[in-house]
Amino acid sequence: MELIENYLDDYNSIMETLNHKLDESKSQFGSERRTTLNYVKSELGECEDILSQIGLEMATPQLKQRYAEKHGANSELLRAMRGEVAELIKTSDRHELFGGNSNSDSPYDVHADAHDERGHLLQGVDRVEDGNRRLENSHRIALDTEDVGADILRNLRTQREQIENTHNTLGEADTGIDRSLKTLKNMWRHSIKQKAMTWAIIAVLVLLIVIVLWSKFM
Repeated sequence: MELIENYLDDYNSIMETLNHKLDESKSQFGSERRTTLNYVKSELGECEDILSQIGLEMATPQLKQRYAEKHGANSELLRAMRGEVAELIKTSDRHELFGGNSNSDSPYDVHADAHDERGHLLQGVDRVEDGNRRLENSHRIALDTEDVGADILRNLRTQREQIENTHNTLGEADTGIDRSLKTLKNMWRHSIKQKAMTWAIIAVLVLLIVIVLWSKFM
């Protein structure tokens, strides 16, 4: 993906320069104009090579889905620009041949028509790029939302584990309390039995003392 973006940067940079060159040729004449047009024609070959490399790099369905529309728009712009340059060269040669007396369209008329078509194509490329940027932003937002959702799920899972651990701890505490209560009840019962036995022994001793005393005085 990074390589394709680098190719696109090179392509856009060259095309921007060529657009300026074509606009400059509008005010040029003779050999100067022909030199500019030949330069543009040569550089368009470089742009075609770049688009071919981009086409080779679009190997996966994901890359094709992302770059196919933009690649098609750039290819259409390149085709239109080639046609514009070829027509300008042809018209310029005809104009020079007839010394400006030909009844055919002047280079400026051809340039104006081609410039309008090129402008429409550039607008189309811009719209495609804007659409791609919006898609990328939507994709980033979706990824961010997915990350936030994943964080929320992780937090909920952690909280559930904490609640389960707390529940288990409370269960163990309840079990310990039940055991303690049983122990206390057993101790209380044992204490009652011991007190009862103590009072019984005391009562027997008192009874024996009374019997002994009664026997002595009788």
